[in-house]
Amino acid sequence: MNLLDIIHYALCGPALILLLLGTGIFFTFYLKFPQIRFVPKSIKLLLGTDKTATKKAGGDTSAIQALATSLGGSIGVGCIAGTGMAISIGGPSSILWMIITALIGMTTKYVEVLLCHKYRKIEKDGSIAGTPMCFLKDELNMPILAIIMSIAIILSSFTSGNMPQANSISKALNYVFGIKQIYTGAFMSIIIGFIILGGIKRIGLVAEKLIPIMSLIFLIISLITIGANYKNIFSALELMFFSPFKGTAALGGFLGTSVSIAMFKGVNKSYYTNDSGSGASGIAHAASEEENSFNEGVYSIIEPFLSTVIMCTLTGLVIISSGVWNTKFKNKFDYADITILDGIYKESSNLDIQKLKKHINNQEKLPLFNSQLIIENGKIINDDITIISTRSIAENINILKDGKPFTGKINIKNGSISNNEKVTFIGKSLLSGVVPATQAFSMSPLGKLGPYLMNMCLLLFALTTVIAWYYYGDRGLVYLGAGKKILMFYKLLYVILFFMGSMIDTSIIWKLSEIFYAIMAIPNLIGIILLRKKVKEITDNGII
Repeated sequence: MNLLDIIHYALCGPALILLLLGTGIFFTFYLKFPQIRFVPKSIKLLLGTDKTATKKAGGDTSAIQALATSLGGSIGVGCIAGTGMAISIGGPSSILWMIITALIGMTTKYVEVLLCHKYRKIEKDGSIAGTPMCFLKDELNMPILAIIMSIAIILSSFTSGNMPQANSISKALNYVFGIKQIYTGAFMSIIIGFIILGGIKRIGLVAEKLIPIMSLIFLIISLITIGANYKNIFSALELMFFSPFKGTAALGGFLGTSVSIAMFKGVNKSYYTNDSGSGASGIAHAASEEENSFNEGVYSIIEPFLSTVIMCTLTGLVIISSGVWNTKFKNKFDYADITILDGIYKESSNLDIQKLKKHINNQEKLPLFNSQLIIENGKIINDDITIISTRSIAENINILKDGKPFTGKINIKNGSISNNEKVTFIGKSLLSGVVPATQAFSMSPLGKLGPYLMNMCLLLFALTTVIAWYYYGDRGLVYLGAGKKILMFYKLLYVILFFMGSMIDTSIIWKLSEIFYAIMAIPNLIGIILLRKKVKEITDNGII
């Protein structure tokens, strides 16, 4: 493993999973299952029929806009791409782990939002600032942890809410419609710049309008696609819900996975799709006009259910019931997804499949290729290698440079291609990220309309995610004392990096996003555990 992999495993591995799950389980019992008890009240608040709701605190947004902004930070590309990535690595059984984690995360979300709202304060410019840093410093006297978390939030705004979103939507539009990624990046950058210049009020207004419409459209096209594959629904459900403790065997182009990897990826991606544990959602909710911190926490408790249990399960069923998850399709390979093995391994050989499964699951590594690929007219001449892309044996590979078949040599070190090589690998392999869902919709009765609707949803979901995370990063800078000039520079940098993210390989950025999420989560979880008695006091005094 390289240094980044070691850091990623240390921060995002079993220790973080135990901390996240352990905190959620503790508060679930400590607060007597609020994710069950408070759901009826949460629905009443959302419908505006709860008489305890108040609007006297002079917040920057309405409670609904705060909820929409928070949902916007995770519900779109995070759900669709996150689910696609979880399935491509952990198999269909990773979906069950995502659901279990989300149900536990509903309590964690409630607690962190309640505390961010409780300890919010008014800044010099009159805006509301409620972040985990506020209660870490002001209530727990832990300024060092608060500073670490604020830096992590700023970096996460780029690695979680910005560049991967840009890359996901630009790749999806390029895959389906052939639109150059630079054009998508430029168009979206202009829109994002306009919205974030309007601050949290404009961000909340945009999120409030877009999230319900896009969620409804996504729900309809998902149900149509799943319905068209009705014969495969029960087998899909069996793969998702009845194989979590035995892993997923090799099936089609999928080489198989272990129980531990399915669980790890399911838990990991679940937290990414609903942000519970990181404290980020509390930043959006703290800007709410709602005066009652208990009510604001109850508003938020339904978020993981909506974003993960519903959206990710739908996405998973779309991908699995359509058969896309284990079928190879022509696509452009990302360098970070390519591994070149020294030797020939065939899918027709059970022994080779077992060796490959152990290799990609980091159990028994196979020899890596360390030499040069010899290319003639776009075709690989070497006959003693196997190329793995997206955890599957790649087929029918063509190598292009500037859109034309490439002839020459490519240096390979430890099975990897240097980013300095300016060539494009195109061939058949399994799909990952947002592309599997896009492919599944294109195969539905919706035909060409499916990808259009899917990408419209994806485009606007990505938009809400990007603007929500801009606000989180902005609040992190404000906490560190940033003035107007620095905040304006942050706006400019945020838009520029979004544009760049639409064109570059963001595989490493996805890994960095998980690392910075961990650095955010650890101080936040420490804080909410130490303030458990305050949480219980507010909860017990809440009006249901």
